[in-house]
Amino acid sequence: MPLSNFLTCHRQLLRTSTHFRFLKGSTSLRSVKAARTAKSRAVQKIVLAVKSVGTKQQQALALQAATCHPELQSIAKSAGYSAANTTSSAEFNLLQMEKMVRRAVATKTKEGRPNHDKASFVESIMTSISESPNTTQKPSSMRAQSSVLGLPWSTGRRLLKNAKAKRGLLSSMESGVEWSRRRKRKRWQKISQDVRDKVYAWIVDHEMVVESPIANDALLKLNLVTGEKERVPKLLLQIPVRELHNDLLKPVEEGGLLEARDNNGRALISDTALRSMMPEQLRRATERHKQMCGCEICITVRSLQQTLNAWRKRHINNLKNELHSILDPQCKQLAKTRLEEYQNHVLRPGNKSWHERPSDAVKEIQCPAIDGIGLPKWKCVLRRCDQCPAYRVPAEEKSALNDSPRIFFHSYLNTTKCSKHGDLKLI
Repeated sequence: MPLSNFLTCHRQLLRTSTHFRFLKGSTSLRSVKAARTAKSRAVQKIVLAVKSVGTKQQQALALQAATCHPELQSIAKSAGYSAANTTSSAEFNLLQMEKMVRRAVATKTKEGRPNHDKASFVESIMTSISESPNTTQKPSSMRAQSSVLGLPWSTGRRLLKNAKAKRGLLSSMESGVEWSRRRKRKRWQKISQDVRDKVYAWIVDHEMVVESPIANDALLKLNLVTGEKERVPKLLLQIPVRELHNDLLKPVEEGGLLEARDNNGRALISDTALRSMMPEQLRRATERHKQMCGCEICITVRSLQQTLNAWRKRHINNLKNELHSILDPQCKQLAKTRLEEYQNHVLRPGNKSWHERPSDAVKEIQCPAIDGIGLPKWKCVLRRCDQCPAYRVPAEEKSALNDSPRIFFHSYLNTTKCSKHGDLKLI
């Protein structure tokens, strides 16, 4: 049969099929039977037309050419047929989607589920292929959709059910619904929020947690009640976190927290958990803070040592100026020897002081440290040792005459000042 006759029969079949669907709702049984007979005849004509073309390859080519013919393209598309290139592209896209879904669903975490990024990716794909709430076009079944994507039936049903609900929210333009990100799963917490609040209050009230003495040492913190940022002063932790954790686990009589242990006496809050529950404004004390609120004895001794080192360098400069002003060669040589002896005594290579820190000066009046320990004997520490060396005072500083160079050490006391009467006298 020529191809033109085949196309004519195919068009008659489509018209007859349409007529059959129209008469299907009729109450006349004779009309329904007549439509069925007409449809069967049209189908038989198309089948005979295809078989009469030639070989199977020629028959397949004729059938494919007929469905892609320009005159039948719209009818073939409504019947579910598409061009070969479109079908291959759709199959390729579906295959690639299946591969990515398989990789994303593969469990890699300890909890046995994909991470948040992969779960969001899978949810986006399932939302795009799920049925719309306001359409009559629906898939054959959820099981078939899951099978196409290579998912188990239980997993596919759960994902498609959630995706259908999300697609409904997106179609209704519901606020707060995100297209490509899923809501994070709320993890179960062993430590309740009530216990966390008590730990927070315990840390703030700890005796080794103080407010920063520097007026402008503050930061912005979000107030969860008002939703606005507030400026709060920094809190300084004067002990290590491990020691703070040890205080937390102590009995209540010794300053510990009752909720830090369970009913069996086991520690409920670990060192890591304590670090995560610390106040946002809690900071470690830096050198700047230590100078403001450090040990009074340590700060005083360090200030005295720095004053002494500064005076020695200034005295060396005075000796140098005096040396340049001397004209007598003999006196100049004596002044030069005096300068070199004093300079070699109180200075080290690189113009560094003899004792940079107070601890360096303390080592001068103690026995050497014990090997392997790094500390001297306790008798030396308690000043009860009779073998400790004496402090080697430079010859330039031994003179006690009235014209000898003098050094002034300053000590400071806190006083109260009044806007009318000025500084008030210490009692």
